[in-house]
Amino acid sequence: MARFNSMLFAAVQLNDTHEKPLMEWASAEKMSGILAINKLLADGFKISCSWIDGQSAFCFTIIGTEATKEFQNMCMTSWSDDFEEVAIIAAFKHYVICDGERWPTASDGPRWG
Repeated sequence: MARFNSMLFAAVQLNDTHEKPLMEWASAEKMSGILAINKLLADGFKISCSWIDGQSAFCFTIIGTEATKEFQNMCMTSWSDDFEEVAIIAAFKHYVICDGERWPTASDGPRWG
């Protein structure tokens, strides 16, 4: 089990240009929140989702495990005020933005530049 201080935090943030590709991908894949969760769990990730009162939003976290090899000891968060949407966003970030490859971290430098 990873300790908090040994975790690498992914630096993957969506912006306005991602909204249309996200919606197109979700539609083409017939993606729902539960399907996104099932896909991530089937691929060996742990997930966590909590409502954060101060942000009025859900924080959905994908956590790498031994089963996910290059993602072990990594985590990536997604935020939304809608539970289903936040799960879909998390899957989109992993499967589309990062193409299922290692997530960039702050130490990797800018991803979109």
